[in-house]
Amino acid sequence: GLLVHGKADCLLQLPDGRILVVDHKRSGAGNRRDRMSKGWDLQVALYRAMLERPNEETALTRLVEDGAQIVTAYHTTRDATVLADELGAGLVRVEAASKDVSENAMSQLAAAIAEVGAGTVRLNREGDAKRFEKERGIKAYALEGNPLVAAFTLPEEDEA
Repeated sequence: GLLVHGKADCLLQLPDGRILVVDHKRSGAGNRRDRMSKGWDLQVALYRAMLERPNEETALTRLVEDGAQIVTAYHTTRDATVLADELGAGLVRVEAASKDVSENAMSQLAAAIAEVGAGTVRLNREGDAKRFEKERGIKAYALEGNPLVAAFTLPEEDEA
């Protein structure tokens, strides 16, 4: 139920009527490919949400409302790779995922929003940065080397 605001780097209408949303990244594809394959990529899912639930009507949002499929992709400039969600299958020189690249991320986001709405703010634990990178393919830069963040980070739970 929340509105999302943002700007994609590139919007294209493909000859078959699909809408291609591209975000250019000044990196290589390796880490992003890992995150997408694990279902933890959030950014392109939010671009899709903005087009599917717009706060104003435009020619583009009318195309989506009329049934145009939205393909989301990253163009990594360091290695000239294009990584797309599963709807990008069949596009030339595009590496398309075989499953929903954001299923876990969107589920986690919905749960976090529900918790905050209920008055709960979950703090991070000391091992979260390493865990996020290993399990989700996410580099949690905000959790590393910041004394203010560390002051609000909980120790790991006792496994006993």
